[in-house]
Amino acid sequence: MGRLISVHDKKVVETFVMKDPLANVLAIGDLDDFFWPSTVWYGWEEEGKLIDIALLYVGAGMPVLLCFAEVNDAHTKAFCEALQTVIPANVYTHLYPGVDQYFAENYRFVPHGRHYKMALAHPESVKDINVSAVNQLTMDDLEAINAIFTAAYPGNFFDPRMLETGMYFGIWEGDQLVSVSGIHVYSEEYDVVCIGNVTTHPEFRSRGYAKKVMARLIQALQQKVDNIALNVKANNTPAIKAYEKLGFRVIREYDEYEFYRKG
Repeated sequence: MGRLISVHDKKVVETFVMKDPLANVLAIGDLDDFFWPSTVWYGWEEEGKLIDIALLYVGAGMPVLLCFAEVNDAHTKAFCEALQTVIPANVYTHLYPGVDQYFAENYRFVPHGRHYKMALAHPESVKDINVSAVNQLTMDDLEAINAIFTAAYPGNFFDPRMLETGMYFGIWEGDQLVSVSGIHVYSEEYDVVCIGNVTTHPEFRSRGYAKKVMARLIQALQQKVDNIALNVKANNTPAIKAYEKLGFRVIREYDEYEFYRKG
């Protein structure tokens, strides 16, 4: 018989999520002191042993639940039912395929589709790409960054604090930022990064800008961390092909939802 527990020991969490660092980059990055205060961790314990874990990130906007349970694990149904007693009424979720069924009784779903986790497998792919037109972005560029996200990537998850890492890059046309690449989580201590917020203004697409800003970002990241990954919608074929050309490969599938408690 298992039970839900709160996990407060960072080392315990680290041991669990580091079993698959490329698949778990978001969770591992959240172990960093930069993110840790915004995290709540739950575990499923059986006979005194931690056998599964889930992360609730409460740092910005709608809370995000990352549940690592697999649909074919014997404990998953009980774990998910127990999580529903502690998670918020409204929560954004990352779940492995099929796990959503265990939340259906109590939550209404707004699906955001099947996604792929991709990992950098061939880092040499970006070595010879010309990135001379790409500039590092700072907090001074925040207004321009918000403008391009509003125009080209509404609803994205962007934490301005991430600019402090120096891992945001862009291309300018005059005074307008027209292409950008950045990160969601980043930790040199835990040797992981999750790339995110990659977009080009609609009026400036098909010019190879996304390839250049991504290449510059990857080149910078390679100097700092080994485990480089990203998430992409499974039906975004152009992006997947572009990422593959930059050296990434698909390693896992998962689903994203907004959950709203019924009643």
